[in-house]
Amino acid sequence: MWSLIRKNIVNSEQEEINYEYEIKDFCCTEDDIYFLHNNGLAKVSGGEINLNFLDEVCFNEKFDPEKFSSICYNKQGDIFICSEGGVLIHKLDINLYTLYKLIYDEKTIYKKHINQKGSKTYITANNNCVFWSIKNCHRILSLSEYGVLSPCIGSGRSGFSLSNDLKKCKISMPTGLSTIGETLVFADSGNNCLRAAEGQSCFVLANNLKDLKSVSISNNKIFFLSENTIKMFFSEGESGHVFEVFNCKKEIISFCANDNNNLTIMVKE
Repeated sequence: MWSLIRKNIVNSEQEEINYEYEIKDFCCTEDDIYFLHNNGLAKVSGGEINLNFLDEVCFNEKFDPEKFSSICYNKQGDIFICSEGGVLIHKLDINLYTLYKLIYDEKTIYKKHINQKGSKTYITANNNCVFWSIKNCHRILSLSEYGVLSPCIGSGRSGFSLSNDLKKCKISMPTGLSTIGETLVFADSGNNCLRAAEGQSCFVLANNLKDLKSVSISNNKIFFLSENTIKMFFSEGESGHVFEVFNCKKEIISFCANDNNNLTIMVKE
């Protein structure tokens, strides 16, 4: 059994919706939830679930929804979907109800590292780029709005360093990531730390964080999943603090935060 839990972090109100089918990944806008399942893309709006939302946005393109693996949303009204095998990113304009292929590159040198069996792909996007972590390649890639794929952070060798050249900076097994303005915040899970990249600098926000997974940012607050608990990082001056926000007995698979002070959490029995 899979469930989506929506929790308000201000007034602690909480609701839960149960599903009998597997949810592969999901993202949230201010009002709606979009999630990937084995047969496609679903939309939850006003409590109503449309499991066949993909049929409404596919006109001329052919897609293989069984290969859809990760999904994210930016505040420009775009949703990006990553597929298994090669580098294939779909862009969904939710205002125009149009889904199309943004990039397809069978020859990329990163192909063998993407979506390896048992390894979840994490993606995020700002107004200009899509970013996603290649856990087993120890790199974070960026995809420009013109479809140009390039390394963004990481030398490709596992380790830890604070180099002023992001492409030479060593990271280890990156997982969840999210953006705030021009800053990219990511889980450096192999080094048990939460890091941020801005300009050509990569620095540590918080240490000693085990089993790091998802990262989501809302209202300048950084939330992350560690040891089956959603926590919040808050900076005050030159110091940072970590607070526990949500935990449960069920396994937390992923979560996202929006600007309405809501956390939407995907859990599995």
